[in-house]
Amino acid sequence: MWRYQPVLNAALTIVLTMGLGALVGACGVMESGGAGAQGLLVFAWWVALPCLVVRGLGIGVDFYNDAYVWGYVAAFLILRAVALLAAVGVAWGLHGRGQAGWCAAYWLATMWISTIIQGIPILSALLLDDARGALYGVMAAISSFIFQLPVMLALFEVDVAQHQQIGAREKAPLGQEGRPPAGDELDSEVQGVGHPVRALPSAESSGAQAPRSPWEVLREASTWKRIGLRLAVNPVLWAIAAGLVISLSTFGRYLNPASDKFVPELGWVEATLRWLGDTTSPVGLFCTGLYMAGRGWPSLSHGFFPRTIILMLAKVVLTPLLMVGIAAGLGLDDTSARAAVVISTLPISLAGHILAERQFRLTGVAGIAEVVSQTIFFSSVLMLPAVLSWIAVMDALDLFT
Repeated sequence: MWRYQPVLNAALTIVLTMGLGALVGACGVMESGGAGAQGLLVFAWWVALPCLVVRGLGIGVDFYNDAYVWGYVAAFLILRAVALLAAVGVAWGLHGRGQAGWCAAYWLATMWISTIIQGIPILSALLLDDARGALYGVMAAISSFIFQLPVMLALFEVDVAQHQQIGAREKAPLGQEGRPPAGDELDSEVQGVGHPVRALPSAESSGAQAPRSPWEVLREASTWKRIGLRLAVNPVLWAIAAGLVISLSTFGRYLNPASDKFVPELGWVEATLRWLGDTTSPVGLFCTGLYMAGRGWPSLSHGFFPRTIILMLAKVVLTPLLMVGIAAGLGLDDTSARAAVVISTLPISLAGHILAERQFRLTGVAGIAEVVSQTIFFSSVLMLPAVLSWIAVMDALDLFT
C-alpha cells in the first residue's frame, strides 16, 4: 500500500463530504441560509463540538503525564502571534494606519484554521491513531479560542467604532441645499462584490476630527463589556474550561476507558461524549459544502482576487514553513512537530465567514467578507495537494520522521 494512502483516503472523505453538501445545496434540496442548514450549524456548534472538546481535553489528555502538549499549544500561540504582527504590517501598508478591520481579516484568512473539523480526520490518518489525532486537533484549537478569538473581536470592535464615527459625520450634509456629501458613489474597493456600499467620507472632507485611534476605543469599558459578553456565550470556551477542570482535577482518569483507574459504571459519560462529538466533522464539512454552493464560484473580476492569491501562498507555503521553524525551535518531539506542520496547511474554518459577515453587517465594508470567503473556498480546494505535498516534503528532507 502507498505510504500516504491513509491520508489520501481521509482527505478524499473530507472532499466528498463537502462535495455532497455542495450538491445538496446546488440542487435546492437544502439552502445554506435555510432552517435545515441553520439547525445543522446550531447542533454542530452547541452540541457536537463542545462534546468533542470536553472529551478530548478532559478525558483524552492527562496534563500531568502528557506534559509535551504544552509545547505543542505554545507552538500555535507563537504562530498566531507572528501572523498577527504580519497582518498588522500588511493592513498598514495596503490600507493605511489604524485599519483594524483589515488587520483582523488578513489574520482570520490565514490563521483561523479548521483544526478540529478537518484536522482530526487528517491527523488520525497520518498518525494511524484516532485518539492521538483527536488530541492534537483539539489542542491546536485551544490557541484559537483563548488568544486569537478575543484579539480578533477587539480588532473588529475598533473597526466598528471607527466606522460608526465616520457614519455619524456622513449624516451631516456638506453640500448646498441639503444634498448628501460627495461620497455617494460606490467605494472602488467594494464594487462588483454584490454588496453596494456608499463610500465613507474622510475626516478632511467632512471637516470633523479624525477617527479615534484603536487605543482610545480599547480603553473604553463598554468595548470590553461587548467582547466579554460574546466570549461568555461561546460554547467552545466553556467546553475548554470544563475539559481543563476535568483533566487537572484528575477526574478524567476515572472516565477514560484506557486508564487503569477507569470506573466502568461511569463509562456512559465518555461514550455519550464520543457518540455526539464524532458527528462534528461530517456535519461541519457538509455545512461547509452547503455554504460554498450558496456563495457560488468566487468572482474574479474585482481587485480582491490578487490579494487572495497572496493570502493563499502565505497559507499553504509560508505558514507551514514558519511552523517548521517554531517546532524545531521549541524542540517538539517528531510526532507533535509533524502534526503541527500538517495542521498549519489546513483550510480556513467556516466560522471565519460568520465573523466576517457579521462585520460587514455592522460596517458595510463588504471587502473583508469577500476576502475571507475567497480564502475559505480556495484553501478548501487546495487542501488535498497542500497536505500531501508537505508530508512528502518532510519525508524527503527527513524532518520530524
